Amino acid sequence: MNSFRGRYKVITQQPATNIISIAELKNRLKIPSNVTSVDSSLTDSLKAAVDEFMDYTQSGLLDTVFSCDLYGFSNANLRYIDCDEVYLYQNNIHTLNKIEYAKDGVLTTLSQDVYNFSQQAYKATLSLKSNKDWVDASNFDEQYNNDPLGVVKIEFVSGFGATSANIPAKIKNALVSFVTYYYNNTGDCGDCGNGNPNQFYRLISEYEYYSAIDL
Repeated sequence: MNSFRGRYKVITQQPATNIISIAELKNRLKIPSNVTSVDSSLTDSLKAAVDEFMDYTQSGLLDTVFSCDLYGFSNANLRYIDCDEVYLYQNNIHTLNKIEYAKDGVLTTLSQDVYNFSQQAYKATLSLKSNKDWVDASNFDEQYNNDPLGVVKIEFVSGFGATSANIPAKIKNALVSFVTYYYNNTGDCGDCGNGNPNQFYRLISEYEYYSAIDL
């Protein structure tokens, strides 16, 4: 089942342990390597830390594939579409995989000859090329009209890179602080911000997503 991080659906995401291994976490927490009883809880805490980072910053960590599902290319989708442009409000979008629309019972890929893809702070923009048009709504299948996921699907990649080496050290330290806090304070919340360690938020504050950008 697909999950959601922020406003977009996650299609493909690497395991959190690809960012920081359990062995590295144990070393940082001074847990003997032969103590395996904590492995599951450390893995769960690390995944929670990654999810919290992605929600707070509206960004992938390791490259993550997201899907933006729309009802069509129309003014009914003003949050995403303004005349000749489609906005994807997400940090660190660096690749547009494809745009698909429902036609003849299948999802059909929209030609890249129709639009340009550009990146700005906090968003990416898809803009129509000169003398081109988005697919007319009449070409959409009727059976998709009430699809809660929409008849247009935009798939893109957000993240710092494909491997752990691409993740800034400050972010790794933040993830470790999150895991360390809950390992050392199980059942306690004496230094929490929104239920999580304040140090975690201090370390990732420069990556925060400012939602006012899409108003």
